[in-house]
Amino acid sequence: MAKIRLLTQGKIWANRTTREILWSVMKYKKVAVGVLHIVGPSESLVGDICIQNGIFVVGGKMKNGKSSGYEAIRTLLSLKDGTFQYLDYSEIDTPELNNGLKIRLTQLINKLPSLPVQLEELMGANTLNRMRSFDASEIATEEALIDKETFAQLTTWENRTMRLRAAAFWGTFLAISGIAFLMYYFQR
Repeated sequence: MAKIRLLTQGKIWANRTTREILWSVMKYKKVAVGVLHIVGPSESLVGDICIQNGIFVVGGKMKNGKSSGYEAIRTLLSLKDGTFQYLDYSEIDTPELNNGLKIRLTQLINKLPSLPVQLEELMGANTLNRMRSFDASEIATEEALIDKETFAQLTTWENRTMRLRAAAFWGTFLAISGIAFLMYYFQR
């Protein structure tokens, strides 16, 4: 039996916007198919956004068929208040959520909180030409996919957490070394 697994959940509010939620979704690159389930305030808006490999948004759909595709994605990501769940649907077939879109999460992050009305505006005028000239041997770095301001924010966040991780590592190392020394000392 296929299983749906909850990966993360929380509230959408001023300190955790849909932009930050998309950043957190990017870390789930090993999840083949993820569904970002969003519920607006007082359950007035409910919908799902389908994400492949933590990189591409392939579709979206509002509950009760109000809208689908980019229109649904834009509506859901414009919410300022509500709740979300990111679910692993890798073992479940989701054709109703796949609208054939291939929007990079980084494109959405770069444009949020003001997503353009038309998908073409989000993708850029020369997207088709860029796709035709794409060379698979030239794999873009994350820095190239995210605008400079967003990349600077991500780097700052990474540097802040790096200090904490380093302190935790060295604290653990010193504690274990101290215990080992004491064990050696009392064994003699």
